[in-house]
Amino acid sequence: MKNKIAYWLKQIIEDDPIPDEIKYIVFILNNRTLSVGGYEILPKNIYQPEFYPLEAQYVFYNNLYNISDEQTRLEALCIEIDEAFYDIEIKSELKNKKIYVARFSMEPIFLFDA
Repeated sequence: MKNKIAYWLKQIIEDDPIPDEIKYIVFILNNRTLSVGGYEILPKNIYQPEFYPLEAQYVFYNNLYNISDEQTRLEALCIEIDEAFYDIEIKSELKNKKIYVARFSMEPIFLFDA
């Protein structure tokens, strides 16, 4: 599979289906590690998600490692997240969820409705 985020999301969904009450999915970038979590109500700043499966925590993400500029790293991540949602299985599992990206402890940025 070309898109590593799509592969990672499929593993998470398979092991820990996302509860219906979780309305917001947030990809959290902390330096060069990536995690994903969910919220019922989206907070102003992202710290610890309410729904946080073990497989979704702190993945060292090689595609981001060589990008030194934090804003460029975030933009590259947004592109790859968008491409992951072309996968029918991911799109159907996360339908009616709002997808965000955020740097750890920062305000989330809206990407799209799944």
